[in-house]
Amino acid sequence: MSRDIYHIASDYLSGRINDQDRQYFLQWMEESPENRKIFAELERVWKITGSLPQALEPDVDAEWKRFTAMREKEARTIQMDQKTTRSVYYYAMRAAAVIIPVLLLLSITFFFSKKNQTLQHTFLTVNSGNSTLIQQLPDGTEVSLNKNTTLTYPKKFGKERIVKLSGEAFFKV
Repeated sequence: MSRDIYHIASDYLSGRINDQDRQYFLQWMEESPENRKIFAELERVWKITGSLPQALEPDVDAEWKRFTAMREKEARTIQMDQKTTRSVYYYAMRAAAVIIPVLLLLSITFFFSKKNQTLQHTFLTVNSGNSTLIQQLPDGTEVSLNKNTTLTYPKKFGKERIVKLSGEAFFKV
């Protein structure tokens, strides 16, 4: 038998079953309680769907218009999304074109100002020990240090010439 039991049951319920399929179907029903449950479920669905209208007359033109309108709406939405994406990207690139050079300039300025501050604040220390010592400072001042004297001065003088002295010294400016 080439047809399945669902098609045969459909023919049985519609009343257009042949004798050979009817015998096969009734035999199948008697084989097990599970088969009778399956048929009861098929019969319930048949009764529900039997009350639905059989003839379906689709309005092809109206459906085609609805479909094309929906497609056009989707196309406009996609175009708007692309414009929004482009504009966000465009403005982000413009902002980056302004911000990056400013940050680079500030970084370079900060680096060189720190370097100059570091050079200005680098100190040298001279200790005369058990003898006298003559030391020349970066501004040309000559300092004569007495025994056991310590002099601390910047490697490079700024506006002020400040030194730290511990002991005795003579400055020749």
